[in-house]
This record gives sequence, structure tokens and C-alpha cells, in this order.
Amino acid sequence: MLFSGTRYLFLSLTVLVCRKLHRFGVSVSLYLIEGIAHYQYFSNLVADESQDAFVEMTILNMRNRRMSFCERETMRSLYVVLALVCGVFPLAGLPQAAELPQVAEYTHHMAVSKKVPGLHAGEHPLPLPTTMSHIEYEKILFPFIKSRAYATQLGWSHDKYVRDTGAYVKGKYYGTHPAVRCFYSPKVMYWLTGNPDFWPEGRDSGHAPEKAPREGSIPEGGMIIKEMLPPPAARYEDMTEEEILAVLRLPSSAGCDVMIKDSSGSPDGWFWASVFEGQEYDSPDSFDYPQAGFVLACVRCHSVAEEGGTFSSLRNITGFPGEPV
Repeated sequence: MLFSGTRYLFLSLTVLVCRKLHRFGVSVSLYLIEGIAHYQYFSNLVADESQDAFVEMTILNMRNRRMSFCERETMRSLYVVLALVCGVFPLAGLPQAAELPQVAEYTHHMAVSKKVPGLHAGEHPLPLPTTMSHIEYEKILFPFIKSRAYATQLGWSHDKYVRDTGAYVKGKYYGTHPAVRCFYSPKVMYWLTGNPDFWPEGRDSGHAPEKAPREGSIPEGGMIIKEMLPPPAARYEDMTEEEILAVLRLPSSAGCDVMIKDSSGSPDGWFWASVFEGQEYDSPDSFDYPQAGFVLACVRCHSVAEEGGTFSSLRNITGFPGEPV
């Protein structure tokens, strides 16, 4: 344990030195810290992986939160020093410590309010995609998505607002998707939070015990719907819901991308679909790229998601702390 604490102290001091150089510019500091990340301080594989996670966390926060870089890194450094003094910091504990404030804030939020959107929401009525061909599944999935029953009737949790999925560089948009607003089914919210009240059917049937956030797998049938709108997201800040939906329903709209959890359908365990205005169902004799199915191009990015094949985060969702990413 002392060995582990010493390692973290060494790493924290290294990052603190780089932080002092932050006044020379973000690009210089990033170069220094990313260079440090190439060195392996110890031969212990787990320790080196933990080091990489810490450095990546540092770089990510620098890029996304440049104005608060010093304050955030100071807090993380204090975690390390406290761990060394106490001698009880787990070997891989630093990434966990970074998540603790969000979980604690969420727990407090739930204790003082039961009005978080998505609590006690209704699950969708669709069967699993593996129960029929993808063409037959399109015929029940597409109407459900276009009806927006997930928002108007079932009361699913959703993003705080429309957000970009990438940066603008010299006026050019580099988002992975257009601007987006995601909706999350009860099963997905149960997985994200560990709170059975987000999935009442699972709670009442005994399939949703209390657990840690993001523990285990997303239950079968869990669904994420990504409503996509032309960027930049800033144009929607002053729009009413009716105005946003009018843009979503334009013939030129990208529509919605959909993920449905069905582990028996493919190694990644997701059924993917694109739903938009004016589309026709796939046909058996078509050579066009399918609009829905397993192992589609979406896997190229989602395969590197840290957990569950999804980049979903509570900080994006209404009722939870944090700024969306």
C-alpha cells in the first residue's frame, strides 16, 4: 500500500509541475502531460493502467474545462496526498475518487427531491429485435420512434438540452453526430443510476435490486434514442419545444438514431437503427446499406466506450449534477 501511495505521490507532483506551466498555454501543458503519459513508472501492469487512467482524466479535463483546470487538478492532488498519509488508497482508486462527487451529489439530490424526470417512467412495449427479421422489426420500431411516445406518454429521462457532439474549428463542425438530444428508457436509467425506481417494472418483479451506478449489464430491451438536429446546438437555446420538434420533422432532418439492447443478437449486444422522415422500410432484395440491424457502422465508435457500449453519462441528463459533454 505504501508502494502504491508513493507512486501516486510521484505522479501527482509531476502533474502539479505541469499545472504550474499552465500559464504558458494549454497546448504546452498538454504536450508535457501527454509526454509524461508515455513513461511507465513501475513494472506493475495494474499500477501502470491506473497511471494511464489518471493522466487521461487530467488531459480530458484540461481540454473540456480549461478555465477550471487548476482548481480541478488541485482537488485530485489532494486526494493523492490524503491517500498516502492514510495508507488506505486502493491501487486503482483514483478514477473511482473522480466519480465519487457525482455519485454523492446524485444521492443527495435524490434524498431531497423525488421529482427527477424519468423516475417511475414507463417502459416501451416492443419485443426484442432477435424475435423477428430486421425488416419486420422496422415496421414496429419506426412508428414507435416517430410517434415520440417515449417523450409524450412514457416520460423517459432526457438530456438537459440540445448539445453538440464535437468542436468547431475555424468555423467547421467536427461532431461525430449533428447536435443531439438523447432519451433514455427506464432500463438504461436503472443501469446508469442503480436506483430501481427508474425501472418500476423491474423493481416490482425483483429484477432490479439496488446496485452501484453502471454495475453489471444494461437489461435486455434497454433503449437509447438520439434525436439529431442541424448544428450548432446554440441555435436551439431560445426555441420552444414546438419549434425544436418542427426542425426534427423536416424532410431534410437526420431524424433519430436508436440503440436497443439485445445481447443474443451480436457480440456487442446492440441493435442499431436510423429513423427519419420519408424513409421506406428495407426490402429483402435491396443492396442498400440497411437502416436497422446488428453490427452496423455505429460499432466503429461505440466499441471503444468504457462500459456498456454507450457513452451515456448522468451529467448530460436532466435532474443530475454536472455540465453536459
